[in-house]
Amino acid sequence: MARIVCWGLVCLQGILLLILAARFSPALVDRLVQPRPPSVLLVTIDMLETRHLHCYTGGKTWTPSFHSLASDGILFERMYAQAPVTDVSHASLMTSRYPSELFTDRDPRVAVHTMAEQFARRGFRTAYFPSCGLLNPEVTSKEVADVLPFGRGFQETFPVDAREGVPLFDTHRSGTDTNRIAISWIARQSAAGRPWFAHVHYRDLHPPAVLSFQPVDDNLGALLAAVDRENAVVAVLSDHASSPRAPRLLDRRLHV
Repeated sequence: MARIVCWGLVCLQGILLLILAARFSPALVDRLVQPRPPSVLLVTIDMLETRHLHCYTGGKTWTPSFHSLASDGILFERMYAQAPVTDVSHASLMTSRYPSELFTDRDPRVAVHTMAEQFARRGFRTAYFPSCGLLNPEVTSKEVADVLPFGRGFQETFPVDAREGVPLFDTHRSGTDTNRIAISWIARQSAAGRPWFAHVHYRDLHPPAVLSFQPVDDNLGALLAAVDRENAVVAVLSDHASSPRAPRLLDRRLHV
């Protein structure tokens, strides 16, 4: 198992995807520049921490899906999110921009290009599967202002349904329900024989809907089983952490 120290998440649009390509086979890196590149699956898990995972702690909690991915791939030991909150962290992740570049009163703002836009320009079919209303494709959060609607660049989006009497930002769906939609979409793209980029988001570890960690590992396993592992690049990461032992310490919330 390779272990790497990385000090930020903003590299995902470029070199990190090339590094993670080695997870499946050495030849896959070469195929990134071939006429038909591998598909790309990005999985973000809200408030996932290293303490949840056996591949980091070696503890009693057995997480076979994560362990399988880490055993054959590259495990980052020190990854730091760019913000301790979901929407800002995802905005930074999807643009390779620091929050200070995105959220500013300066005029004009920095030019923003999302990861989904980059893939779409290169002929990938793109889709977005959020699990909470805060990240719905039509939402522009108060922090993000008009900079980044979360569905920007995705050709297909599958938002969380609104519920009567519940604010959109408080709505969510289970990882199992998100999986059902995402796996069906992946199967259609695979049958069509075209490369795709999918961003799948899980929220099951986020209060107040915290479940045991086992369903999260099960959902990841089911999602990975739907992917042609010889022709895909997979990146799994957290958007931010939340340490119950030191909730006010910023570094504990950024280290994921």
